Amino acid sequence: MADTISEQILQNVETTLLGITTVGGYSVTVAQVYRNTDPSISPVTFPYIFLPEPTEDADDQPLGLTTKFMHLTIWLWITNDSTNPNKVLNNFIGDVTKALLVDHTRGALAVDTDIKGERISVDETAEPFQHASMTVDIHYRHKYGDPTTLF
Repeated sequence: MADTISEQILQNVETTLLGITTVGGYSVTVAQVYRNTDPSISPVTFPYIFLPEPTEDADDQPLGLTTKFMHLTIWLWITNDSTNPNKVLNNFIGDVTKALLVDHTRGALAVDTDIKGERISVDETAEPFQHASMTVDIHYRHKYGDPTTLF
């Protein structure tokens, strides 16, 4: 069975985020993207991205079309070994934004990718680590009743 459009988009996002490297002109090199895996249960290399399963809203349209909006929360984690971790996180957010918008159609699978917001958090219990979160919406369509076929 073919992967759903949703799964193909998530694979594209994961591959895109793994492409963030200093050699590629970004401020950091992403060591790992964890998808649906709790990074705390395995050895972790920083900086890393945690990509939990998204939520989706669907709207069935006439002419055999289903429109969906995938809501992603992307968690960015760094070690707190810099004199200005907020600057590192702001640059990391910029890197993720730039990478995701190089191809806002996710390889022609989506209509659009929209960065909705970001937030840097200082979590005293997580010292010596810092994190930020980003909210991203991906708008895509598939054939009504067949989530594996683009419309």
